[in-house]
Amino acid sequence: MGVLAFLPGIVFFFSLKTLHLKGVAVSLMLMEILLILVGCIPYRQNNELHVERVYGFDMNPSLLKSKELPLVQLYLSFASL
Repeated sequence: MGVLAFLPGIVFFFSLKTLHLKGVAVSLMLMEILLILVGCIPYRQNNELHVERVYGFDMNPSLLKSKELPLVQLYLSFASL
């Protein structure tokens, strides 16, 4: 989604003549770069975390209980608010 909004920013930057509209295009591009980064970082780490959790449960269940269970309880305490 971020890439789709980034392309009009590039087009607007090179096609629009006034500095005000170029500033709008630059801010649009910067926001979309941030959105792309925020979306890509968890996507890349998802597989590593999945493998860590699955093998952690099989090999060392006590580590999973001490590490994962407090996170789940913290999430549930915020979700119940």
